[in-house]
Amino acid sequence: MEAVSAASNITALISSILQGLEFVQLARSFGNDLKLHQLRLDLIRLRLSRWGQATGVCSADEEAGTDGEKDGKGAGLKDKEDEVEDLLDNIKNVLDKAMAESQKLAPKGLDAAGDSSVDADNDLRPPRFKRLQLRIRNLVQKRYLRAGDHIRGAKWVLYKKEQCEALTTQLTELIGQLEQLAAPEEELEELTREECEEMGDSLKTLVEVAEAVDPLLQATASQRLTADVMSRGVSVSAGINHGVQLGVNYGSLKGLTFGANNNITNNWK
Repeated sequence: MEAVSAASNITALISSILQGLEFVQLARSFGNDLKLHQLRLDLIRLRLSRWGQATGVCSADEEAGTDGEKDGKGAGLKDKEDEVEDLLDNIKNVLDKAMAESQKLAPKGLDAAGDSSVDADNDLRPPRFKRLQLRIRNLVQKRYLRAGDHIRGAKWVLYKKEQCEALTTQLTELIGQLEQLAAPEEELEELTREECEEMGDSLKTLVEVAEAVDPLLQATASQRLTADVMSRGVSVSAGINHGVQLGVNYGSLKGLTFGANNNITNNWK
């Protein structure tokens, strides 16, 4: 009975944390840094949902809960429920504290919807940042609905960059501890590859913002981009001889020849 209670509380905690992060807004005072801080918060949600899926807390399987390996919220949590519960409780406390501090900073008599200092729409610019945000949130949504009932939460505001940076650092460190404690490494790597598949033309933007909060995803995205470049080739032919030249160009190309005794010379300027 005690193990079932711990598993249920783990599910409730991760659902509460994902909701809390979903409805955070940033003040207009963030200026050009808004997109960076907002996307980092979104990536923290994605990373936590990935951990949840890897351990079975947020399962993409429609039948999750019918399999004995999954009804305890994943084999990855076996014998570690207490430690996982404590870490998730710490994450929720960090988030609750940030919410409470933000309420003290709010202009008197105004809520988030009526506060002109708040970017209510979180309209990330240029558009490539908005596209990345939508893709991240769609991925989280697929997993989130498996974590528990999705109840519409209340919006809350981060007014200061320093507070946002401190929150981001704390959450990143605690989620890293969760991954070290209970998450199969191979499963996490596979899930990051699947996430990169969903990113489309947002991979470059992802690489720009992910390193500080999700180094595994950033590394996977970088590898994917490199592989895409390497897969592109330049076809060359002369007479009846044919071949393919593969490579990555990081600078200028001038006066290249294919061998010392052939008749093919290429000049790039």
